[in-house]
Amino acid sequence: MLMDSKRSILTLVIALCAVAGFAVPCWQLAILAVLAAAISGRYALAVCLGLLLDIAYGVPVGVLHALLFPFTLLALITVGGAFVMSNSLRKKPADRLY
Repeated sequence: MLMDSKRSILTLVIALCAVAGFAVPCWQLAILAVLAAAISGRYALAVCLGLLLDIAYGVPVGVLHALLFPFTLLALITVGGAFVMSNSLRKKPADRLY
C-alpha cells in the first residue's frame, strides 16, 4: 500500500488529469485518470469519475443504462481486473493454481 501522503498526491494528480481531460478536449487524459484511479486502488473514485465524465460528455442518464456508458464500463472492467489481480497476487505461491 502507498503511504497516505503519496496516496493524496496520487488522488490530486488523478483529479487534475480528469479536469484537464475535460477542459481541454482530450479524452485520453480522462481515460488515463479513470485507469489510474482504478489501478491505484481508489475503486469508488474510478467509478464515480467514470459516471461524472460520461454525464459531462453528454451521455444520457438512466438507471439501467449506467453500465453502457463508455467511461463507466471502462472503470468497472478496470476495477474488476485490479481486484482479481490483487487477490491473486496476495495468495501464497503454494495456493495458486498453475
